[in-house]
Amino acid sequence: CDRFCQQAGFSPDIIFESDSPAAVRNMIAARIGVGFWPEYTWGELHGGEVRLLEISDPPCRRDILFDWRPDSPENTAAADFFAFLKKFCAEKAQT
Repeated sequence: CDRFCQQAGFSPDIIFESDSPAAVRNMIAARIGVGFWPEYTWGELHGGEVRLLEISDPPCRRDILFDWRPDSPENTAAADFFAFLKKFCAEKAQT
C-alpha cells in the first residue's frame, strides 16, 4: 500500500494498522479513516457506512505465489488444498 500511495503522489498519515479484518472494517465504518481492501474479500456491504471505490491508477495488485513440489512425498490434504487454490485463483482471474 505504501508503494501505491507513493506512485499516486502522496504519503499516507497512518494512525492504525491491523491484521484483523473485523477491526479494520469497524474503524472504516466508524469513519475513523480509509483503508485498502480487496473488493472480493470485503463481503456484503451493510448500511451506508462504507463505500468501496475502485482504484485504477496506479494499478493496485499483488502477486501471490504457491509452491508445490509434486516429487515430494504426497500429503493428500496438501494436494487437495493446492488443487483448490489453483481453481480458485483461475476463477478470480477471469472476473
